[in-house]
Amino acid sequence: MRNSWGTDDELLAELKEALATAGHLEQGITAGYAAWSWRAVDEELDIALLRYDSYLDAPVGVRAVQLPEARLLVFEGADEVSLEVEVASGQLIGQIIPPLTAKIVLLVQGGIESETSTDDLGCFNFHVPDGIFRLRCVTAQSTFMTEWVRL
Repeated sequence: MRNSWGTDDELLAELKEALATAGHLEQGITAGYAAWSWRAVDEELDIALLRYDSYLDAPVGVRAVQLPEARLLVFEGADEVSLEVEVASGQLIGQIIPPLTAKIVLLVQGGIESETSTDDLGCFNFHVPDGIFRLRCVTAQSTFMTEWVRL
């Protein structure tokens, strides 16, 4: 008998070939997921390193040290861009130096907490997150992330 695929034997041969390669479908899906996981690898490599933490200025070896109410963190990224962040009174207030227009994303362990844009002076603010956090900074020139910080 003849159909749109040719003879029944040709159709059976095509079906047999399709079934033989179906086992490779799972490998293809796994490879696709692996490729997707690398989508942000460039961001992960552009890490703004923590260069200053005011909590580290507290006296060492002194009992009952009173930590300052405000905590200052300074991150240095590539291209001479730094991110200064002050944590006080439940607010995380920051500025990009030099002032740049950027989207700032607050990331916590579970994913994105919130995001905002900088003002004309490169300033931004968030409510202080629980636990550890990091910031992703997206400017017209580059994208970078800070190291993880525990408050």
